[in-house]
Amino acid sequence: MSFASAVALLALFVALGGTSLGAPVRESASKLVHRVTTALRVSRHADSTAKRALTTARQALEAKTAAGAPGATGPAGATGATGATGRPGAAGSALGYAAIQYCPGGCLDQAAAGWFAPDDDALGVDNQVNFSHPDDGVFCFRGLSFHTHNAVANIGPTGDASPTSRYTVEVHVGSDEFPVSSTDCPIQSGAPDQNVVLYVRDSAGALTDPTDYRMMVLFN
Repeated sequence: MSFASAVALLALFVALGGTSLGAPVRESASKLVHRVTTALRVSRHADSTAKRALTTARQALEAKTAAGAPGATGPAGATGATGATGRPGAAGSALGYAAIQYCPGGCLDQAAAGWFAPDDDALGVDNQVNFSHPDDGVFCFRGLSFHTHNAVANIGPTGDASPTSRYTVEVHVGSDEFPVSSTDCPIQSGAPDQNVVLYVRDSAGALTDPTDYRMMVLFN
């Protein structure tokens, strides 16, 4: 039973009973109707008042629970402790690598002017034992301590100036079918795949020495 219905029944009971419970009904029909009408008016007013109170309460609750505007950013926290050192990664697939550059004279591992493979920039390659430059544009690695399946090389300028020449590098890994020729690598030893030769050509396709460039070779 709603609040309004309860109020209406109470008003009707009061209208019928008067101020004395159990007293006989003495009022005329018009007075009775008047009392009932008044009771219903009171009940409707109470019902309306209750609805407004519920609406006000609901709005207040929604306003209270609504998210407020974000506050100002707080100061940065203290630097956390250094994490533990990670586990060593798996060994790479490279068998060796080497740099090739031109020395004007008096370089480490290269006293005279010429091309060399610095030992400090190499793995598994010795400048005096494994590298030679028999001709223009020909750079030979012979008698390597590992068997090479493939090799890749790149070339770039040694200084900050923009390069004015363009070169291409061709890499030939020795094999039983196509061994490195004795002309390209005069001193050969071991299996054919222990010898690798690089050919550097200019834009016209002629073998040439890119003295203002440096090359890197990776053996796999």
